Amino acid sequence: MKDHTAAPRLRANAERLPHDRSPRPRPSGVGDCYPDVLPPEQRLETLLMAGIWLVFLAIPAWSLVAEPELTVAAKALGLAALLVFCLIYLTAFVRTRPVTALPRWANTLLYQVLLLTVVIAGVPSIGTDVVLTTPFLCAMWLFCHPWPVGLAGTAAVVLVNLTIVWFFASAEDRTWSLIPIVISVGFIVAVRYATGREERTRTLKERLALAAQREAFGREVHDALGHSLTLMSVKVQLARRHIATDPDRAETELDEVRDLITAAIAEARTVVTRVGAEADQLSLTEQISAAVRALGAAGVSTDAPAPEVLGSLPPAQDALFAACLREAVTNIIRHSRAEHVSIAVEPDRLVVVDDGVGGAAAARARAAAADREPAGHGLPGMAARARAASARLRVTDARPGHHRPGTRVEVDCAH
Repeated sequence: MKDHTAAPRLRANAERLPHDRSPRPRPSGVGDCYPDVLPPEQRLETLLMAGIWLVFLAIPAWSLVAEPELTVAAKALGLAALLVFCLIYLTAFVRTRPVTALPRWANTLLYQVLLLTVVIAGVPSIGTDVVLTTPFLCAMWLFCHPWPVGLAGTAAVVLVNLTIVWFFASAEDRTWSLIPIVISVGFIVAVRYATGREERTRTLKERLALAAQREAFGREVHDALGHSLTLMSVKVQLARRHIATDPDRAETELDEVRDLITAAIAEARTVVTRVGAEADQLSLTEQISAAVRALGAAGVSTDAPAPEVLGSLPPAQDALFAACLREAVTNIIRHSRAEHVSIAVEPDRLVVVDDGVGGAAAARARAAAADREPAGHGLPGMAARARAASARLRVTDARPGHHRPGTRVEVDCAH
């Protein structure tokens, strides 16, 4: 009998799929890719890059300390104001949109009004040296916004500061005030251009790699299943044609269809296993980077060791940890509803902890069934890998008794 509900179900499922299959923006970057709240694993690098421009504060700080007419209290207040300026400036790169009801450009404008208020109120004698804040204000516009908005904001900042210098600085001070503005802004624009170009190049490479993977996977599926599915269709039509006139022939055709389905399932598993084996070729360092990107794309923050601090592991152990990490992260994204994941690598141990809804008992049951499941799939596959490498897999609650107990996955090679 024809299933009249199948086509609507397929159409409904297709409509739920995203039409744009291109990689989504990364959770860190510049311009369009810059997030409203920077993930914890990206903050150190970003704060170091943003903090480079703080060296320009040495000029007003030195002028403040060297000013003979200021009292010690006034100097202390001025230095405190500069410190608060630094904290607000760095915060603006971590939380670019604290007032979510306003667009990002309005939040940046509020940040800059606050910065200037702190400087002018805390350092009354700063005068036209307020233009030395130009690099910081321009960096906020250029690195946290797309090019059109960033350039417009930068142009406005430069115009205001040039006006201050032209009308309020003495004639002999104008040149020395203009030179730092021009040099610093030009340098920041160049860095922003180079960083954006590198980001676009990386994104393009990722898209090309993803397209190549999809094409290869499509060929694998077509080669493995195309013939079988075509033959199934022919035999089902034959069975339908003979079901009334020759039931025995129809039954024979349907038996052959059943055998073809069994073979097709086996072929599909072979394709998946082969694709998984290719993923196993990633080193642990590469797998950690891939895990951070995947979790970030799913909205999960991550604490993970930096590639440069990872020691060298034996090849077999490196491959085991990489494969188990991939499976653990896949399970977290699919099932845990976690908000944060911690990845720790020791010489003989890999530990992955999430703060999700838990399910360690069910996970242990699945892992215990490894002998009855094909290797390479889910937690049973992870348990089989660990056992084959003479390692031990432990899956427990990360926070026993908590309403979100989370899950702790540990692969121990030194048990």
